[in-house]
Amino acid sequence: MKVDCKTFRGIEYVQFCDLPKHQQEVLYQTAGESYFIKIMVDGKIISQCIQYKDYSSWYDSTYREAKAPNTLENKPAINTIEVNPNLALHKA
Repeated sequence: MKVDCKTFRGIEYVQFCDLPKHQQEVLYQTAGESYFIKIMVDGKIISQCIQYKDYSSWYDSTYREAKAPNTLENKPAINTIEVNPNLALHKA
């Protein structure tokens, strides 16, 4: 589930610590700290923020794909029979 954004002076952002644990792990593995920005709010610097547009793009293109089940893994196995080419078939 996508996290709602916070807005400060027109800047839409999310804080890394507000993301669900799994999203934190995948984001850090796929993007590292390249998305992180700092925002000064009421004289305090808030670090590890991510602009919402970057988070939303990452979520749609990377996280959703990482969570999507592999369709091949979920298909039932097909039973196959090996045929010996040296055997002749006889009609009765």
